[in-house]
Amino acid sequence: MAGVGRQFILLLWKNWLLQKRKACVTVFEIVMPIVFAVILVCIRLIAKNETISQSTIWPPFKPNDVMLKGSQIEILYSPNTTDIQTMMNTFRNFLPGLVYGFDDEEALLDYHQKNYKKVRAAISFMKATPSLPKDVEYTLRVARKDFNDRWLTKNVYPFFQLTGPRNNDSTGGNPDYEGTGFLAFQYAVDLAVIKHFNSSAAVDLFDLFLKKMPYPPYTKDNLTTILQMYLPFFLILGFILSALQTTKAIVYEKEKKLKESMKLMGLNSSIYWASWLVKSSIYLVISSAVYCILFSIEVSDKGKVLAKTDPSLFFVFLICYSISIICFCFMVSTFFNKANSAAFASGIGYFCTYVPYFFLQSRYETMARSEKLGICILNNMGMAFGINTIGLYEGTGYGAQWNNFAKPATVDDNFSLLDSMLMLLGSSGVYLVITWYVDGVFPGEYGVPLPWYFPLSNVRKSLGLCPQHNILFDTLTVEEHLQFFAQLKGCPKDNVQKEVDEMIRVLGLETKRTSFSMTLSGGQKRKLSVGIALIAGSKVVILDEPTSGMDPAARRQTWEILQKFREDRTMILSTHFMDEADLLGDRIAIMADGVVKCCGTSLFLKKLYGAGYHLVMVKDRDCDVKAVTNVIKQHIPAAELESEISADKKK
Repeated sequence: MAGVGRQFILLLWKNWLLQKRKACVTVFEIVMPIVFAVILVCIRLIAKNETISQSTIWPPFKPNDVMLKGSQIEILYSPNTTDIQTMMNTFRNFLPGLVYGFDDEEALLDYHQKNYKKVRAAISFMKATPSLPKDVEYTLRVARKDFNDRWLTKNVYPFFQLTGPRNNDSTGGNPDYEGTGFLAFQYAVDLAVIKHFNSSAAVDLFDLFLKKMPYPPYTKDNLTTILQMYLPFFLILGFILSALQTTKAIVYEKEKKLKESMKLMGLNSSIYWASWLVKSSIYLVISSAVYCILFSIEVSDKGKVLAKTDPSLFFVFLICYSISIICFCFMVSTFFNKANSAAFASGIGYFCTYVPYFFLQSRYETMARSEKLGICILNNMGMAFGINTIGLYEGTGYGAQWNNFAKPATVDDNFSLLDSMLMLLGSSGVYLVITWYVDGVFPGEYGVPLPWYFPLSNVRKSLGLCPQHNILFDTLTVEEHLQFFAQLKGCPKDNVQKEVDEMIRVLGLETKRTSFSMTLSGGQKRKLSVGIALIAGSKVVILDEPTSGMDPAARRQTWEILQKFREDRTMILSTHFMDEADLLGDRIAIMADGVVKCCGTSLFLKKLYGAGYHLVMVKDRDCDVKAVTNVIKQHIPAAELESEISADKKK
């Protein structure tokens, strides 16, 4: 058999010849990624950059300029103590309305829930009993302008940052602290608190104005948002042909029995998969390089597709994605025996691993880190989240770099580009494990499947088999057979000879110790096969008609051997001899036409289906039936006369 290195080179040479003779497919595999990369470059040309050359300055505004509808709005507060009542009377001087007090916050919230359409604000003072402390703490609840509005107090910055102001509204935009009246209510409460503790405070002599910080000149790149939305989909389309062709080519070799024929000639299964990994990687590496080159060149005066991201980092990211695609194809190929069916299923599965992104993209910022990592076991989800993260890096104005790719792009994110790359490699590992397992258990129509629990080495050590037909090496002696199989089962080297000597003695083959197996008689070969099954302490012994071809004396000797070695073992024996089954079997299963008809202990089966023998006697005219019956009952007291017909009697 050729060495591992030689096999590997030979398979690569074979794949090269086959691919070279499919010129059209080869060209399309390389051209398709280029087409979609060029489309993104064209989008870069179309997408406009908005350049603001002057600093953005907003006018000031007063926090108490909120429009409140007369005095019909309800303002709630708790607790309803004397200090709070006095302070809330002062509050009404700054912000008129219907003010209601409640004994505690629970009562306030209960009223608020039942009358939420009328209530504009609810104020709960903390630690305000029995008197209001000077370090005043309070909770302010303000009615939202829209049901979908959120205060977003958990986020330090907007999740998806872009160069330029977060909002061009002079009052700050959503969440609308000014429009909802939050600032007005807060300002009125603060003035009331000041007046409560210092009645002479001249709060009426000055006005409070708020003003957004100016924003320096900036350039807004509208392509960043487009990248997050469309780049993952374009990558999938660019790589799909390579994925389909890889799956189809692998299954084609299985369908045409080529894979099994190569394995029969000594092909190492791991080398087989490694050769496909290298072959498929070549095309995907070329495609990845094309993407990086086209995304890194300046497109007129509008810059690059990836303006800030390091091209080498993006290339490594695409390589991780490429490996995951190939491993995904390996996994899919193990479930099919027809090339066209496998290619179709591969394409469907390839797209299905991307579908969750349509639903999760809008929820990305609220997802837990564990949820993001978990969904990335689907390789296209790992890629999509990675591209989304690159978009976040681009939005910050720094891009994904080697010095920041291990950190989230924003302080409020919990997922980094490194997480995406590791999950792509992790999913590749999962796909390879599934490939290795399924390829062994379900190798296809022409392969030899392994049991579902393969490859447990301890099981091999514990299993002994005596097949129906003798499978022996013609030119190995009896002793050599036993030595070989004892060591194959894992018998310690120091105990091998002892086990062999004992087994030869028990089998009664001392005189045949050095004889080749081809010189043994049929009965002696069966004995040797039984010895091979029993040697080295096999815990599970399967015997398929072990005494066939033996004379009665040899059969009786074999029964004694099996009875001697049955302790601490499980033996499964098939036989055509009922006396053999009755003697050796703890439980007996009777099969007919390949179907088990009954199963139980010998006593149970005899009781259920009848026991004993039928004695048929031929009588003459002078036969005394009663006398014959008495003689038989002297020896077999339970004997009964079944029938007496003509000159025959049946017992």
